Amino acid sequence: MKPRKISPVLLFFLQKCHIGLNLQEAGSDFDEMAFPSKISTYLGCGLSVVSSSLTSIRSSSLKDV
Repeated sequence: MKPRKISPVLLFFLQKCHIGLNLQEAGSDFDEMAFPSKISTYLGCGLSVVSSSLTSIRSSSLKDV
């Protein structure tokens, strides 16, 4: 799979941030089925991430990053 490119506008915005937030509702159907890709984007831009405690994150290889 080809890596997703970040738009220049989003990259410019994220470079001005200190943390990335993922505030999805824990326990929802979405939580059980999908990993929020924005976390990978935030980490790829060098941001620390604050997130809800989602099942999809706790079971991923990024859980301890």
